[in-house]
Amino acid sequence: MFDHHQVIAKSLHSDTNIITIVAGVGKRGSKLNMLSNPEGIYVHINRDLYVADSENNRVLLFHPGEIIGKIIIDSSDPINIWYPIAVLLDENENIYIIDHYKNRIIGSSPNGFRCLVGCIEFPDSSLQGMAAPQSMAFDSDGNMYIVDRYNYRILKFLLTNDTCNKFVNLENSTTETTTSTEGLFFEFYYNRSNRIFSFIK
Repeated sequence: MFDHHQVIAKSLHSDTNIITIVAGVGKRGSKLNMLSNPEGIYVHINRDLYVADSENNRVLLFHPGEIIGKIIIDSSDPINIWYPIAVLLDENENIYIIDHYKNRIIGSSPNGFRCLVGCIEFPDSSLQGMAAPQSMAFDSDGNMYIVDRYNYRILKFLLTNDTCNKFVNLENSTTETTTSTEGLFFEFYYNRSNRIFSFIK
């Protein structure tokens, strides 16, 4: 509930219309039990709730039954997150965040958060740029899809196994590209499992 600064839940297995408040107190604030215009959530299979607390420039984790959140990342982090609007976990429980105002995707790593996609200063329509990314998802094969809102396109990143242990990052000016019958690829290291995504336009 964006304007009410809350996250609520309702059971699909109940005939009643009971609504449960699971995060937020109903007014804007920056305390760990408060939210400010939350935009996106992710619910883990263990019922942990991750909230993109957008105007507080942070992502919070709420364990089941707890009203005090834990900061996963905020604007004090060296990567300097600015208005996150979506948060997602992959099958290895790596965290991905749409850093909306910086037009990028950031992700967790053994050394903290790092930029994964859109690692340039200004948004554009090139293969490495995004403009107001809006949402993202994984398919059953682990491929990643991003809605690149103001470029009017959906980007697909293929997940492939890294067999040579060489990592290439989109934020690196020496990024290598290869072409194939399927399109233009960019490859970058993205998690502790030594796996890489390849970009297809």
